[in-house]
Amino acid sequence: MTNVLVVTKTELNAIFNDMGKTTPASRCINCSCCGYDTCEQMAKAIHNGFNYKENCIHFVKDQVEIEKEHALKLAQEVEEEKDVISKQQDKIITTVILADIDAIQKSAELLKDTIEDVNLRTESLAAVTEEISSSSDTILASSADVKNSLEALTE
Repeated sequence: MTNVLVVTKTELNAIFNDMGKTTPASRCINCSCCGYDTCEQMAKAIHNGFNYKENCIHFVKDQVEIEKEHALKLAQEVEEEKDVISKQQDKIITTVILADIDAIQKSAELLKDTIEDVNLRTESLAAVTEEISSSSDTILASSADVKNSLEALTE
C-alpha cells in the first residue's frame, strides 16, 4: 500500500503557485475535470505523486494562453524585423539608384564636354577652311595676275 503524505499549507501553496493558481478563487474552481472533487484534493494528489498538474484543464488552458501571448509577441517581433529589413532594402535600392543616377550624370557631363570639344574643333576647322578658301582665292587672283603679266610680256 502506498503511503499518503500529509500536505502542509506551505507545500499546498507551492503546488498551487506552480499551477498558476495564485488567487483564492483560482484555487477553488472545483470543476472535477481532473477526477477530483476539489482543486485542493488534486493538489494533495499531486503532492503524493498520484496526479500531475497537466491533468488540470485550467492549468492547461492557462498554459495555452501563455503560449498564445508568446506566439503573438514573436509574430509582432517578426513583423517589426520584417519592417526593419524592408526599410534597409529600400535604403539599399535608393543607394543603388542614386549611384546609378550619379554615374549617368557623370557620363552625361563627359558627353557634354566631348560635344563642346567637338564643336570647338569644328569651329576651328571651319575657320581654317575659310582661311584656306580665302588664301586660294588670293592665290587664284595672283595666278591670274601672273598669267596676265606673262601674257603681256609675251606680246
